[in-house]
Amino acid sequence: MGIGGDHLTLSKGCATADGGYRNVLSPRASSRPSERSGRPILDGRIVQAMRLLEENIAEEIDFESIASAVGLSVHRFHHLFAEETGDTPGNYLRRIRLDAAAMRLRWTRETAGHIANALGYESQSAFSAAFERKFGVSPGRFRRDHERWPKVPVDEIKGRRVAIREARGFHCVARRYFGPDPQVGHHWTDFLAALPQGVKSDHRSLYLGLTYDDPRFTAANEIRYDCCVMVSESSESWKWLPQDQGFHRLVTRPGLYACVEHTGGYVSSLKTYALILDNWLVNSRYTLTDAPTIEFYTIPPGRAPDEELQFTLMLSLY
Repeated sequence: MGIGGDHLTLSKGCATADGGYRNVLSPRASSRPSERSGRPILDGRIVQAMRLLEENIAEEIDFESIASAVGLSVHRFHHLFAEETGDTPGNYLRRIRLDAAAMRLRWTRETAGHIANALGYESQSAFSAAFERKFGVSPGRFRRDHERWPKVPVDEIKGRRVAIREARGFHCVARRYFGPDPQVGHHWTDFLAALPQGVKSDHRSLYLGLTYDDPRFTAANEIRYDCCVMVSESSESWKWLPQDQGFHRLVTRPGLYACVEHTGGYVSSLKTYALILDNWLVNSRYTLTDAPTIEFYTIPPGRAPDEELQFTLMLSLY
């Protein structure tokens, strides 16, 4: 695949015996992840690297190629990644792969063997061992253990209709944040205040929040959230993006989405997520993709009073 004209080579020699990935450098001491929480990733090269890891989550990654694709030496890439994220590239990749596996176990009917293969593990046993090290139980036990998935009461919103819609890819200017759900409003306040003037004058007053993780098994300070503003495909807004402020180009996945409306405070959106995931998806004929879930706003958090917040929740399906 390409990024900014550079081509990424996926190497076939970096898998470890447990099916994970080794770093091309020895692990360094990193800053504590809690120091990352609530702040954006400011180095655009690290944002690009994170997206390359996320988009190639099932591949055997050559970190030299990742570093080259974002214009850094391997040593500088490793150091800067740890500085910006509080983690090493290898640890980050292992974490998002296992969190993706947990989501598949919860919301798809895929077997553990299929999930292991889809996420690039050499064998089901390698996947099971890595999964148990992180979550303390086997994939099968994780799927069956309903105490891990406490029911979220959704009785008052059960009447909300879930609609299936075809969506094009949305072209956006985005910024990556980490932190728990209650900080989403702060993410948006920071994003809107820092948005370059050239982008503000170009945008179409439509906003997207992209969510990647489930707070029931992803640590609060590791939850990823992208604040995005839509721009036209032919926009020249890209030239206004400062590389040292973490703003970057992003296009969402085109295709099928399950959509439901949310009204009310952001923290209460947990019920809307539960409605579409725990109640609707598990009883449907559709399967969840690995693409992030979209929150589609006309007035984003930070501009609307919390109790008046409204957005369309869009779940990527096939």
